[in-house]
Amino acid sequence: MAEVLKQWDRADYVCVVNVNPLGFRCGYVGVRPDHPLHGKDYCTFWDLGERYHFNVHGGLTFSSDSNEDYPVKLDRQWSKNHVWWFGFDCGHSGDAPETELMNEVAKACHEKYMSTIYEGAVVRSTEYVVNECEELVVQFEKFRGDENADTV
Repeated sequence: MAEVLKQWDRADYVCVVNVNPLGFRCGYVGVRPDHPLHGKDYCTFWDLGERYHFNVHGGLTFSSDSNEDYPVKLDRQWSKNHVWWFGFDCGHSGDAPETELMNEVAKACHEKYMSTIYEGAVVRSTEYVVNECEELVVQFEKFRGDENADTV
């Protein structure tokens, strides 16, 4: 399970930054059922044109409901049956893991085989991922205000 580094509410959205066992941070923004993107798979946006391209680090790579408390266990305010998550990860070309946050297996593998593979790559900080989540919220809110948003 990923370790939660930060969770916060932003208007009608819940945001989470976690780190996966490999040491890469991930960001998530949860939308409520009244949002036109609720229940939509991020993959369906690829063929729908420019207004469906959400600009976030590496692009959206995740969408799902809140089953099994992933990416975070929610409190009562955000019933797990009502939040739909969109997420992205910072494990792309040019990104480096935070070795201090890796699990022991990943750390041993990294030290033995992969330490040189990330030369010149950038560790994306929690602050960086928070800013990306905040920008995604702005884009989702703009999308919600689009008169054609309900036709997704």
